Amino acid sequence: MSCRAALTIGLAFGASGFAQAEAPLTGERILRQALGNESRQNALREQYLYHEHVESGLFNGDGSPGKPKSTWDYEIVYLEGAPYRKLTGFNGKPLNPKQAAYEEEKMQKTAAERRADQAQQKRKIVAIGVHMADVVRLMDHTLLREDEIGGRKVWVVDSKPARDAVAASADDAKVLCYHYTYWIDQEDRVVAQVEYEVIRAGVDSEPGTRSRTVLAKENGSPWFRRSMNGDFLLKGPHGTNHVFERHRYSGFRKFDAQSDIQFAAPPAPAQPAGPFELQ
Repeated sequence: MSCRAALTIGLAFGASGFAQAEAPLTGERILRQALGNESRQNALREQYLYHEHVESGLFNGDGSPGKPKSTWDYEIVYLEGAPYRKLTGFNGKPLNPKQAAYEEEKMQKTAAERRADQAQQKRKIVAIGVHMADVVRLMDHTLLREDEIGGRKVWVVDSKPARDAVAASADDAKVLCYHYTYWIDQEDRVVAQVEYEVIRAGVDSEPGTRSRTVLAKENGSPWFRRSMNGDFLLKGPHGTNHVFERHRYSGFRKFDAQSDIQFAAPPAPAQPAGPFELQ
């Protein structure tokens, strides 16, 4: 990095040159600030409902994605402080009354379980990837470069398991199976894009699994997921299945408002840190 580039990045992060000398810009510092802002973003997201459409299928023998074999539609709500996906449709059809009643009962049960977990201060590994706080705690972080997503400047931070990281629990061991790359919005100091790769056995998907999530905001809204593309290697009874998933998010609306947030076209993902073909 040139001296001019280093100075530009340093000034972007703070007003005082003396302050920067005491706290130089590093990958870890950027991620810690983004992690702190994520809790504030979650508090804003809790005020919204939105829709998720998922398509899933198998890759062809030549490595290209095949036709989607199944689709799901969900209503996403914040339930006891965390997102919850309530199934509303399958393969293009709405649920029948019996299925809808089952999904409602399942949501109420989940709410009770989450209240119990909060009372006991339990933390769980999320279904896709791991908590950002654990990535920050257990990995080494390198500021790779500046980039741009949707006309907004970002920092690109690479996070790999620390060489001396010790897994103090089964959850920690799962965290060390991942390699993460974050694109952090320079103005808002929040995650604008995140990509992970499974690099060792120990989680549900096999090494080589990759996922990329793109976020955006519109007209002062919180940062919401706009898309998530996954390329998953999953063990099956007859070998490893190469599965793709495409998630699209829309229909963002506040609980107390009738108006929806209208996003422009989803921002194109930034150049990934490594090969990633799904768009």
